[in-house]
Amino acid sequence: MKRKIILAISFFSLVFFAKGQDLDSLLIEAARNNPALKAKYELYLAALERINQKQALPDPTLSFGYFISPVETRVGPQQFKISIAQMFPWMGTNKQKGNVASAEAKVFFEQFMQEKNRLLLQIKSYYADLYLNRKEILFKQEEIEILQSFEPTVRSKYESNLVSLTDLIRVQVSIEDANTSLAVLQSKEKGLVGQLNSLMHRPLNLPIEHIELPPVPAFENIKIDSLLSTNPSLLMKQAKVAASEERIKLSEISNRPSIGVGLDYAFVGKRNDINPAGNGRDILMPMVSLSLPIFRKKNDAIKKEAVLIKSSAEQELAAEIISLENDWQQATFKSEQSALLKAQYAKEIEQKQLMLNILIGEYTNRSANFEEVLATQKQLIMLKLASEKVELEHYKVMIQKEFITGDQPLNIDRYERK
Repeated sequence: MKRKIILAISFFSLVFFAKGQDLDSLLIEAARNNPALKAKYELYLAALERINQKQALPDPTLSFGYFISPVETRVGPQQFKISIAQMFPWMGTNKQKGNVASAEAKVFFEQFMQEKNRLLLQIKSYYADLYLNRKEILFKQEEIEILQSFEPTVRSKYESNLVSLTDLIRVQVSIEDANTSLAVLQSKEKGLVGQLNSLMHRPLNLPIEHIELPPVPAFENIKIDSLLSTNPSLLMKQAKVAASEERIKLSEISNRPSIGVGLDYAFVGKRNDINPAGNGRDILMPMVSLSLPIFRKKNDAIKKEAVLIKSSAEQELAAEIISLENDWQQATFKSEQSALLKAQYAKEIEQKQLMLNILIGEYTNRSANFEEVLATQKQLIMLKLASEKVELEHYKVMIQKEFITGDQPLNIDRYERK
């Protein structure tokens, strides 16, 4: 009991300055505070604003003209003129522009979702590394305690001339090496904590407590085709294809004329020499204008550009599917491999522990080599650590699969599709 208390204190010194946080709370904090993620979401919101911009009519034009030399008319001289005009694109043009902007906004949203999932994957990965590092510290402290428990026995046997000085030196050197390794691991923990805190956009030295890996996600009997339907990267490529299709539709109607309507108002002064009917009557003139899209090369180039962009987006989509399927297969292989290694290490640990118990008993009776005892003890610690690493590798493979599917069970109210 005393040893456990000492280990807990060594791990969680300064822990009372931090709030108790599990992995989910760290993920939520990172998603809410990470500047890079906020930047992606702001780009998405900005893209949404383009929809109203594209669907709006062009601004009307207002012009004013003053006749330096008044133009004489029958009813008087024209002195100045005011004109107002409004252009109207071909029917459906503005709506199609809005469709293009909406499809492009979806691309930005999926980019944001991909960034969010990548951030969550980083948090989980660093969290797992921190978990393993603390496991290593525990094993190293366990090794130090065992070596320190050996030292009095070896010293007593040396003082009784039962063993040579070499055994005592070996155990002392082993304790020093273990203490050095422990210091390195404790220093490494500071770096891992700093990496996690930086992703959450908070002070780098803020302690993180209660590290415990959650249950790994299960993907048994699930086909890759159904999983890829939720991958943000794939959805982003699909959105690019959809946006390209909308651009092609827009290019087909962009070569149609625009119609303009306007009104001219001319101020006419009165004649003083005679007084004809309507003397000084102002002039009001409605107008209609029509744009002439006669430059076919330009319009054809716009459509060809949209077609080529769509073709490129389709090729990117096909390449992304192949890449994701390959990543899934590699992750599946690693998962199966880690399961086999985990079972193997469990057997080896059991055998090595039995062997160590026998060696310690023999050494107590002066019939075993102390160097072999130390070597076996070290091998046992290494096997336990290797088993933890394999378990951690399995966890990382599972969260990588989770990343591939885009299935991140974490909802942040601040970020939603508008």
